Amino acid sequence: MAVFDAYIMDTGIFSYAAVFDTCVNMVSEHRRSKVNRLARIEDKRTSLAAGMLLAYALDKRFGIEESAVSYTCDKGGKPHISGNADVHFSISHTSGFVAVIAGDAPCGIDIECVRRFPASVVNRLFSPSDIEMCNSDDLSDRERDLYAVSVWTRREAYVKLTGTGILMNDDTQKHVMESDYMKSIGYDIWNLYGDRKMCDNDEDGEFDFKRADKSVAAVCIPVNAVCNVCYLSSKDIFCFTK
Repeated sequence: MAVFDAYIMDTGIFSYAAVFDTCVNMVSEHRRSKVNRLARIEDKRTSLAAGMLLAYALDKRFGIEESAVSYTCDKGGKPHISGNADVHFSISHTSGFVAVIAGDAPCGIDIECVRRFPASVVNRLFSPSDIEMCNSDDLSDRERDLYAVSVWTRREAYVKLTGTGILMNDDTQKHVMESDYMKSIGYDIWNLYGDRKMCDNDEDGEFDFKRADKSVAAVCIPVNAVCNVCYLSSKDIFCFTK
């Protein structure tokens, strides 16, 4: 049975220049290059936070030091760790949040801020039933936005597992909200909702993702696999570097 560890983290502490400068020299050359190529400072901070969370996940799951690895990408652009065919991971980031999953089989994760999806995207890429939900008068504007982001994150998580990318002519991508259908083709897919409560790095480190607020995430793994989900503060990751 495949086992996965998924992590979701805020990016708050990376807004401090001293933290950024320390961490940018602790990730792999691959991640450092990605960070340096970005123009906006906010994008740099988010990319670095994602790299640090991946470093944490690889260390905890496999005992791998991310700063020492090199990466290759397949034809679809999906990254792999060179020389470690049994190590699989997926990474995602959005404004204020990053998410990583790591395990011993292909996997996918995505996280997005709750926002309004353009009708052009919904009508072109969503299934008829999902389009109907997104336009339902029975839902509030907020609920429609949450549903649309749920669809999109599941689709992204699925294509990150497969490495195909978003395709209009892939009918399976239009069934991501149908858990039974996805299981019938070998995948378990679900959403994680909520807003992390701010935490002063206390002993319990309790977080609340029960209330859908700022972000929606989705995980896609092989059916019957096990996935452990952990919510972290960026303070915890910075402590990991010490």
